[in-house]
Amino acid sequence: MTSDSADGTEWQTYWLGRREAGDEQVYELPGVESDLELGTFWEDRISGVSADARVLELACGAGGVIQHAYRMGYRNLTGLDISDAAIDILKGRFPEVRGVVSSVEAAPLEPESFDLIVSQFGFEYAGPHESAPKVASLLAPGGRFTAIVHMSEGVIAEECRTALQACEAFSATGFIPASMRVFRAQHAAERSSLPDVQEELKAALAGLNAPRAAIDELSKTGHALATHTLTGTMLMFQRRQYYTLEDMLDWLQKVHDENLAHADRMQGMLACALTAQDVRAALTRLADEGLKTFPIQAMMQGDPVKSVAWIFDAIKPES
Repeated sequence: MTSDSADGTEWQTYWLGRREAGDEQVYELPGVESDLELGTFWEDRISGVSADARVLELACGAGGVIQHAYRMGYRNLTGLDISDAAIDILKGRFPEVRGVVSSVEAAPLEPESFDLIVSQFGFEYAGPHESAPKVASLLAPGGRFTAIVHMSEGVIAEECRTALQACEAFSATGFIPASMRVFRAQHAAERSSLPDVQEELKAALAGLNAPRAAIDELSKTGHALATHTLTGTMLMFQRRQYYTLEDMLDWLQKVHDENLAHADRMQGMLACALTAQDVRAALTRLADEGLKTFPIQAMMQGDPVKSVAWIFDAIKPES
């Protein structure tokens, strides 16, 4: 995934987090790239091309489509993403795969050098209208372009809105800054009996009451991050003699930053999700570049079945 409309900072931050993630996660790492239904979709599309086909995944991230192609025996694979951290993860998973760090529009790739170009929840970030000429240029005669993209009213968009609301609810508790104030004040009070230091501790503890109640109520709703943060903070406070002040503050700051980053990502996904009109306009742009396009389709998944994405499909004529 990528964002060519800006400088890719949001996705670089996201993939840096994925690359450096440890065993304990504040958020479960997104697993859409390993979804079984998506895997079935790509296996069906990829199996129709020859084993030596030159395959390019646009806005590849960690290789959402490449992993399926690789498992099927395809080896002439290239992943393109604006984030070097994403390409590092891709290369770590599949050392034989060629990784290219670039936006789609500026990709340093030879014209007509791919038989199949694919994208899974990435083409919309690259900008379908702006990227269409490059896609058409990179496709070899007879080559195919297939992408699945977020739809503005699909179930994934609904989940993004819910996740964004959860991020905002967490921030609204004010628990992180109030806890950081308590840790600082407690640390100082344990080293000084001066009246102003002791008064600051009393004020900090009093200031934590409302945020503590708010995050406790949020935790009771099943909010995973609220529960994780509340439990971790209480544990650190109880065992503070085993931690440095800097370690405790850093942990809280990391939770705060990850919550904001997750909110930014949800907002970005919603901003880039496409309407049916957007998809038709992008297909028209691909047609203007000489590709034969297929009618708009919706990907349906789940039980009950719901629409989750739009499907782009186009072929470059042989002549």
